[in-house]
Amino acid sequence: MDIQKIKMAITGTVLVFGVLFLLGKTSLILNPLSRKIYFDSYISKLRSDKSIDAAAFWEFRDFYSSQSLTFSSEAILKGEPFLTFYTPVIQSKDYLQSGGLRSPNMRIIPSGAEVIIQTDSELVYLEGNKLVMRFTKTIEEMKKVNGFFSYFGVDLEKYKDHQWYNETSVTN
Repeated sequence: MDIQKIKMAITGTVLVFGVLFLLGKTSLILNPLSRKIYFDSYISKLRSDKSIDAAAFWEFRDFYSSQSLTFSSEAILKGEPFLTFYTPVIQSKDYLQSGGLRSPNMRIIPSGAEVIIQTDSELVYLEGNKLVMRFTKTIEEMKKVNGFFSYFGVDLEKYKDHQWYNETSVTN
């Protein structure tokens, strides 16, 4: 085998390794260290912002682990989650709730949990290696999040007096 072929084989291997383990979502799926760094970085952002940024949340949920996504506009009328993300490490449910309705889960904090954010509309805590987030945002904030622009179309106007409520659990 000549030197040129060996160099090409090494270069190709390094490129494949780089793409799979160092770039974007693929690295988070295949590289546990990248996922841990991303998880810790998101928690640091929550601590510094003292609030859940809807777009940053959506990005984190989408990129942290490849997911099975279920959408059902009919579930809204039943008070069920209209959007469910499920992976072995993320369980997340999105609801639309009427007006000032608040979930009783917004107040439930297990003993020993480290509270990161606790307001009337947001609760974030760490329980061991699990991050739990519960929050309520306005429909206007929800519309800003990538992915919501086409889900409801004109129907979204019907829900302008509702709020987006989310419950998410992420295991690191």
